[in-house]
Amino acid sequence: MLNYREIEDLHQLNSFYKLPVVIERGEGFYVYDIEGKKYLDFMCGYGVALLGHNHEVIKNAIIEQINKIITCHSSLYLDVRAEFLELLFSVLPSELSRCFLTNSGSEAIELAIKLVRKKGKKKIISMENSYHGKTFGALSLTGKKKYRESFEPLLQYVEFAKYNNIEDLMEKIDEETGAIIVEPIQGESGVIIPDEEYLRTIRDICDEKGIILVLDEIQTGLGRTGRLFCFEYSKVIPDILCIGKGLAGGLPVGCVITREEFNLLKTGEHTSTFSANPLVCAVAKNVLKFIVDNQLWENAKIMGEEFLKGLRNLDNKGIKEIRGKGLMVAIEFKIDVKNTLNRLMKNGLICCYTAPNTLRFLPPLNIRIEQIKEAIEKIANGTY
Repeated sequence: MLNYREIEDLHQLNSFYKLPVVIERGEGFYVYDIEGKKYLDFMCGYGVALLGHNHEVIKNAIIEQINKIITCHSSLYLDVRAEFLELLFSVLPSELSRCFLTNSGSEAIELAIKLVRKKGKKKIISMENSYHGKTFGALSLTGKKKYRESFEPLLQYVEFAKYNNIEDLMEKIDEETGAIIVEPIQGESGVIIPDEEYLRTIRDICDEKGIILVLDEIQTGLGRTGRLFCFEYSKVIPDILCIGKGLAGGLPVGCVITREEFNLLKTGEHTSTFSANPLVCAVAKNVLKFIVDNQLWENAKIMGEEFLKGLRNLDNKGIKEIRGKGLMVAIEFKIDVKNTLNRLMKNGLICCYTAPNTLRFLPPLNIRIEQIKEAIEKIANGTY
């Protein structure tokens, strides 16, 4: 009889880089394999498990909603959907007043593209080395050749500017430019943090030239970087905001949030069978309420600073650079990290494979100092 790994390898399309471990369950900040071995989880589904695993807030929301209804199409009004929306817009800037719930971050980007097109001008400027997803439209905005080249030609009217380079961005802007899309921090590229005034300058350029500013906060949003939204650091408000990942604590979700002027869709132009379903809305409402009530972005800021301090004290000549903001942290090495990734896993720490020489860490927002110290110790012993 085939084992679990062999079954997945036999039947799944070959697309994911797999770690040689079979996970059975999760509890708090840890996951356990089928043999009962315990792993500190600093991958968290690539940033999805914002409250860790098996959290009471999420479990209770799921159980309560399952006992009511789990499927309700958006052509019908729904109590828990309205409750979630009321909470969501209570924590957003007042300039943002509309949204569309999707089933993933990539789907959110797809709708953002359509809204830009509805405004008239088709050209979108994205950034080199950006990551916005792998569905066709999102991939068209993703500035990584390794993901794009097998599927070209992609969408037309997309151009790429150098990240954190206003001069290069200005050279790409012309009369046909309808939007600029940017990540406040580039996550997939290894937690690349731009200059402090970068987003503010882009906002000013968009205002001056009548260009739509789309912010992709699918990874940086909801407290990850030490603020509820990363754009708060720059005191900017986007025209279109995309969020997702941990919004529903592990259930599939994304969200496009816009200013009122983007309420442009005609009936039936953009719909989705599963979007804004009762189960996701119930969990998202409770996860967001827990984040806000406990101001988990403050914990992310404090724990992130402790994590960075501990990493920077490591005596490891193989490390090239350590970068991070809040609980979005990366270690760039001088060599390929696949062996290091596997050593850390064997040492009981799971993290994200981000690039050939970079590891990324996205622990839960409610992580404690004990787990931060445990992670640092495991990294010290596993990255030799």
